[in-house]
Amino acid sequence: MGEINIGKTIASCRRSEGITQEELAEYLGVTKAAVSKWELGINLPDITLIPKVAAFFRISIDELFDWHSQLSSQQIKEISADMISKLSEDPAGVFAKLEKLNVEYASCWEWLISSVQVSLMSTSLASEWSDKYIECAFKALDRIEQYCTDMVLVFTAQLQRAALLQLNENTLEEAAVILEGLRRYPDNVVDVPLASIYERQGRKDEALQLKQSSLYFNVSQLITLISSSLKCSDNIDFLTSWINAGQSLIDGFGIDECVPSFSISFYLESAKAYLRFSEAERAYEQLYALKGVIENNLNKSISKCFSDSFLFSDICNTDDNLEFLISQTKRAVLMEIESDDLLISAFEFSENIAALLRDIRLLVETY
Repeated sequence: MGEINIGKTIASCRRSEGITQEELAEYLGVTKAAVSKWELGINLPDITLIPKVAAFFRISIDELFDWHSQLSSQQIKEISADMISKLSEDPAGVFAKLEKLNVEYASCWEWLISSVQVSLMSTSLASEWSDKYIECAFKALDRIEQYCTDMVLVFTAQLQRAALLQLNENTLEEAAVILEGLRRYPDNVVDVPLASIYERQGRKDEALQLKQSSLYFNVSQLITLISSSLKCSDNIDFLTSWINAGQSLIDGFGIDECVPSFSISFYLESAKAYLRFSEAERAYEQLYALKGVIENNLNKSISKCFSDSFLFSDICNTDDNLEFLISQTKRAVLMEIESDDLLISAFEFSENIAALLRDIRLLVETY
């Protein structure tokens, strides 16, 4: 919002409806000269007339004042980009505009989030002004965390607060406490910055645990995503690329040994995907790998699997749900073999695959 544009709004609405200044003045009980002064910006209507003017033109009072409490996403992007581009050359001017917008759009949470990003950029682009920018950023974050009801934006604000606190060695512990609290959320986005804080505090073992758990989480998510993507691929080259990528992750991170349930799902989906393209030999290779994981790794202790892995050796794990996980994995494999059309048809399509599927079913039922 810039200057109050009530006079311009009245003039625009009046002209668009073909109403004279005299007619509007008569309706409101004022003189034509008063209406003329409003439209010229010399005077403003009496506060008691504001609702009548808005009602006459069938607009809201916000519209009458040309007031917009929210910026659009595109406006926020453009304003932020413009500010960042000018930070180095005109930090004072950018700061004045930032403060002004933070007041005018005090309840536009997306803008306040973006304003904090501008303030963070000041530490590298306008270091002599960074203290003022950071103070402004903390005020914006205070308001977001106090009044915003969008939990995603509040989560982002808390991440930003931790990022600001990391700029000062004296507030590292405060930043760590915030990030530790955010770890209850499932996406693990806080683990890497929290590990960085632990390293700066000399807590190397805790930093290693966080990095390994974040690595494990993201690799597992990737393998699950790839397995899911195989179901809808209609191009053999695309499919093969996905399977090769998944296999590289499994081999590189030792997923067969560490988390066999993920490997089993991947090999099963890969085999079914190849069967859709009548690629019997390739499907057999995937099912053979599936059999090997069930036979050699499925019943292993999860904690032992991680302790044998250099990449995940410091992850804290227990075997509390191991029996449930194994039984669920076995049940899923049996259901696929007995109900999936592709696997059922494979019994007739290939004798080798049929024999392998029978071996897999026997393994699952026996182990």
